Amino acid sequence: MQELSIHPPDSAKFAESKRHAEKWSKVDLDVYAPYSVFAWEFLRRNRFYQALVDKRKDAPPLDDWGFKWHRNAEPTHGLVKAKPYWEAYDEGEPPRWRGLDDFLAQLPKDYEPTRREFKTTLQPGQIAIVLDIGGTFGGKSPWQTQLVALSERLSGFSTPFKYKVMHRTVLLRRWGLLKLVSDFGVPFDSAIRDPAYTSLHAPRQDKKERTPRKVKNEPTLSPFTGMYRKEVPPTTTKDDLAELRRLVYGHGYLKILSGEGLFYERNGRMATFNEIYEEKTRKR
Repeated sequence: MQELSIHPPDSAKFAESKRHAEKWSKVDLDVYAPYSVFAWEFLRRNRFYQALVDKRKDAPPLDDWGFKWHRNAEPTHGLVKAKPYWEAYDEGEPPRWRGLDDFLAQLPKDYEPTRREFKTTLQPGQIAIVLDIGGTFGGKSPWQTQLVALSERLSGFSTPFKYKVMHRTVLLRRWGLLKLVSDFGVPFDSAIRDPAYTSLHAPRQDKKERTPRKVKNEPTLSPFTGMYRKEVPPTTTKDDLAELRRLVYGHGYLKILSGEGLFYERNGRMATFNEIYEEKTRKR
């Protein structure tokens, strides 16, 4: 029987050594963690990304595994600049995402009401728009109305940044499974029975009574932690494995970024609401 694995076979030679496993294990996420943090946790366990950061000579080119929304588009791993994979989200410089932070860097910081010429080269997927921010209407600018019209027009060209993402409880469970298999080398068949994974499984509730369904299997003892465990349904573990492959190697980490809803300019980057809230809380 072929061994079940999250990582593709051709990534075996890029398997990251266990020197960072202990440090990675200290990252503790919960259901309140921002989607952007989950996205980074999945990306940094991509062995091809690790080989790129390590500047391995045998690292596969980004063309082979990077995300390309169109055949003419430049492949990308999703970041403006590669962040060391051994760093947690809040260590060093936070991840700066393509389409968010690089856009912010291009926005003007001041305005000079003079006639100017502007030349640029548009990449696939880009368009150029001229906004009138002058006082056209009695000293006031119609730029907000222009942005509304622009939003409606662009909706006919491209899919807006909206995506029905999986609930954080599901992301948390799959992240727990990823840690066991990828960071600690626990065999998949054993990992799906370990409390580090099974304890994150929330059985469905009956809509009428709002009480958890009964678990048929009795708890058993885990050989890894000595803790009692409960079984996770086979269909759930199968779905988790398939989805983890997409999250780590199928660029699924980029899709879940839209779960943030809105990003805000903060300290030269696009920050999530949770990041801004935590920053304000620390300053109190």
